[in-house]
Amino acid sequence: MPVASASWRRPPAAAWCTPTGPGTSASCWARRGGVVYALLAGPTPAPACLQACEELVDAGGIEHIGVLAAMGHFNAMLGDFQQARELVAHAQQVLRERLRIPRPRLFLGLRTAGVEVLASNPEAAERALRPTLEVALMVADRDQASQIAAELSLLLSRRGASDEAARAATLAADQAPAESLPRA
Repeated sequence: MPVASASWRRPPAAAWCTPTGPGTSASCWARRGGVVYALLAGPTPAPACLQACEELVDAGGIEHIGVLAAMGHFNAMLGDFQQARELVAHAQQVLRERLRIPRPRLFLGLRTAGVEVLASNPEAAERALRPTLEVALMVADRDQASQIAAELSLLLSRRGASDEAARAATLAADQAPAESLPRA
């Protein structure tokens, strides 16, 4: 059964980057990340996105953490929450073992929260967003901090934690880049 939409045709895996050639370069890693962001943005159906990610995940013998996390997200969209959680947890493990830089934790935290929201587990999503917000603030990524704080505010509000939700909403507004704020 074909899963790709008529508007999107996935090129062969070799077109993304090959593991033995340029696929090990930093630019190839970045291209894989760009493809993942495009897949997450839609409108490609989740099964086709998952299939594309399966072809992208092996980056020269090293698993690409962004692709692993996206695979978790797409599995959650398809209702396979156990597999989704395992993939995101594996991506976090790979990050801890191989990369000691904080910025990728933003993407993984957001994918983890997304999986938990799709699994109807807002408490787990909240637990994933709190350290992710701390990382965004630590690396001074105002745009991400604003968006994460806003999402956290929604989760807190739904839980009935009004005061904490208000503080998160204020933080979201304070961190929003100037171009993201309404003009007075």
